[in-house]
Formats: sequence, structure tokens, C-alpha cells
Amino acid sequence: MRPRLYFIGFALCLCNTLFADTATVAVATNFKGAIAKLNAAFQKQYPEHQLRYSYASSGTLFNQIIYGAPFDMFLSADSRYPTTLEQRALGAANSRSTYAIGRLVAVTSGQIIDSQQGLLATLDATVKAQQKVAIANPDLAPYGVAAKETLQYLKRWQSSQASLVKGSNIGQTFQFVATGNAPIGLAALSQVKHLTPAIAYWPIPQPWYQPIRQQMILLQSGENNQAAISFLAFLKSEPAKQIIRQQGYEI
Repeated sequence: MRPRLYFIGFALCLCNTLFADTATVAVATNFKGAIAKLNAAFQKQYPEHQLRYSYASSGTLFNQIIYGAPFDMFLSADSRYPTTLEQRALGAANSRSTYAIGRLVAVTSGQIIDSQQGLLATLDATVKAQQKVAIANPDLAPYGVAAKETLQYLKRWQSSQASLVKGSNIGQTFQFVATGNAPIGLAALSQVKHLTPAIAYWPIPQPWYQPIRQQMILLQSGENNQAAISFLAFLKSEPAKQIIRQQGYEI
């Protein structure tokens, strides 16, 4: 019986090896913290697969994909870029879906904001003092678009132009505030939710900006990649959704 058991064990290992894959996933910077938690859970469930990640703003990753970057899957911070890839037949049919809904927050390096009046007062004081207001670049980052919409809602977009410092992604935007180079910035809730020590932040009311529907899509090179296919399915599972919610997102 023992040789037979050895053979069965060898066959199972061989089967796992044959179906093992490595996938490269392009991920919007705001989701970097969540990916660390999700990857650990994914590896426990799918130990035969390996995932590599590349982080940047959604616009930067989109341009890289358009020009042939070897990504198997794309986790964008919006729906526009994945939709465009789908329309251009650069994404697998019927693979696009929303994996998270992001939230925008005002973060400060000192002043505590707890109301619209407080936010307006801080913005006006920052501009008057010729200091910086940090946002992500709206041309590259969906959270930058949300920041622009928020400032437009508050009628501060034009008056704050000279004070704006634009990060190439939402991670750089947050660093402007965290390092004291900007007294205030508009960043992602996921960046500040679990910080120790805590940093002062105030959630921007949802009606001030369009919902940040973060979508994922399987790319052409990943259509037959079992690691990418498994990760796409995993992100739709309830355990993954629970992790995503814990990181400051809605679903």
C-alpha cells in the first residue's frame, strides 16, 4: 500500500505543477495596501500560483498596456480605463467588473477638519499663505479627478490653482502631506484608515464627487493564465470582499 500512496502523492504534486502559473498584475497605487492582505490570502488558497505586481497611477498603467506592457490583469482605480481596453479588444470579453468603490478624504498635517466649513477655512488659509494643496494629477489618477470635482463643488478650483501640487499617483499625493510639504491634501481613505500614529482626516461627502468605481479586467495575455484567472475569481469571493472592506473601500 505504501508505494501506491507515494505514487498518488507524486501524481498530485505533478498535477499542481502542471497547472501552476505566474501572472503580472497592474495595480492602481491606492490599492497597494489592500493587495498585501489579499495576496497573503490568495497564496494560502492557491499555493501553486505566483503573482507579481506593478503599481502606478491608473492612467500610467493604461498607457503602458496600450503600448504592449506584459500585464495579465489590470486593477484600475476607475471604470473608464478598463472599459476602453475592453472596447479596443485588449481585455478579455466579459471579464470586466467592479472590485471596490473608493472614498476620498481630506488629510492634514496638523489642523483637524470635521466639517465643510472647516475644510473651506483650511483651504482658504493655505492658499492665502501661499502654501500647497496636494491632489493627484486628474489627467492620470481617478482620485485626482474626484479631488478636482470636490474643489469645483466647493468653488475653490480656480482660486487654488497657484497652490496645487499634483502627485503622479495618489501615493505621492499622500506623501506631500505626510512629509509636511503640503498642509492639506485630498487622498484615498484606504491610505489613512490604519495608519499608526493616526493622521487627521475627514471623509469627503459622496455627493461632492462622482463615485470612484474601481474596476478590474483580464488582459489579452492573461486569458489563458491560470494564476490571473484564479485571482480574478478570488477577488469576487466573500473572503476577498471582507478584506477589501476592512481596507476602507465599499463594494
